[in-house]
Amino acid sequence: MIFDICVNVFESLIDTFFLYSLSVNHKKNTILYSVLLTVIHFCFITAVNYISVSELFLSFFYIVLYASYLVLTTEKSKGEALFCACIPNVIYSVTCLALLFTLSSLLYGQIGYEPLMVEHKIPVIIFVHILQAGLFWLSARWIRRHPQMMAEPDNLIAAVSLILLSNLQTCFEGIVYIPERTSRYMLGGIYITIVLIVLLLILFQRIHVKKVKEMKQDFELQVLNSQKENGEKILAAYDKLAEIRHDMKHFVKLLSEDSAHKEELEEIISRYQEEEHPGGFPVHSGNAIVDKVINYRREQAAAENISFICKLNITHIVQMEPADLYLLLSNLLDNAICHIGTARKIMLEMYDVRRMFMIRVTNSCDETDGENSNVSAAAEKHGIGMITIRSLVEKYKGTMEADRVGNEYIVCILFNISDEAAAEVTPAL
Repeated sequence: MIFDICVNVFESLIDTFFLYSLSVNHKKNTILYSVLLTVIHFCFITAVNYISVSELFLSFFYIVLYASYLVLTTEKSKGEALFCACIPNVIYSVTCLALLFTLSSLLYGQIGYEPLMVEHKIPVIIFVHILQAGLFWLSARWIRRHPQMMAEPDNLIAAVSLILLSNLQTCFEGIVYIPERTSRYMLGGIYITIVLIVLLLILFQRIHVKKVKEMKQDFELQVLNSQKENGEKILAAYDKLAEIRHDMKHFVKLLSEDSAHKEELEEIISRYQEEEHPGGFPVHSGNAIVDKVINYRREQAAAENISFICKLNITHIVQMEPADLYLLLSNLLDNAICHIGTARKIMLEMYDVRRMFMIRVTNSCDETDGENSNVSAAAEKHGIGMITIRSLVEKYKGTMEADRVGNEYIVCILFNISDEAAAEVTPAL
């Protein structure tokens, strides 16, 4: 009697310590809930020793009790709490089944429970509980080192799988210890195994999909970082080129004032000024990156005989890193130029719409282009550029839509304007 009470106390304490150690950070009143859990567990298991209760009922009672404790004392989600609450039952079931079956087979040549308990009860129970304590410690250590191992739906699937595994152990015990119900327990075990296999396949498939998605995101991040580095180098080179142009302009002007070949130099200056901005007057939007990208792409479009129209009204600070903004605009305009239709027209619009910042690029396309214009073709011929665009839109939690309307292909990107972007800049055309 005293030994059984000590065993019940040990089980109550080890379960509470296991659940308590699953989390580093605990909520208020955790100690009170821990004491309450220990008392409830001890009273319940002691009462069960004198009452014949279904193993299925016991497992569900403990799972609900443990899950409630974890929700009240930790920051774990309901699915994660349910998964962790199933672990003690599985450890108890598997260790008892494996150890008792193994020992009885070694000692008596057959699987039997009663002879083993009659002759070796105390050492067997002590050894089983020491083994269980070690498994609890390893499980708690693993969970603490790997928080949020699975998504919420995966936690629920894993929890149901553990519940089925615990009940599968009950079927094994029933087959061995209750011969008159062998057929019932065997049939139940078969159905549980089938459902368990299906759930495990679903869980593995979801984990595989998640892994593939993470690998794809890592690849896109590497591409984005690589293009970002290149963008920063291009911006630095553009700044250097602008300085050289500025110095050359003053140098030529100085020569024209002092040289005897004044008329010839004035002709050179005139030709230089015409060639400096072949796309028209330079854009001054108030954002240096926007100006650099648009002015460069307008020159490129003009060289390819493409009409490039800009409509800009930037009234808030664009909350993007300079290199990211450069990459986004460059790839959008590059796709439009590379997949231009016979009408050879591009329109870039950038302005605020209520609490949204919009970038819209419209380029002409031919009917024969079909789905191969702009974004779709870029996915095949300029895949890296589209990966960069999608990665940047996702990075800044924006949305992107791309569609063909008549002989035009439109790409529209929207970003939220936060309260921190309230500082205004000078709007420009």
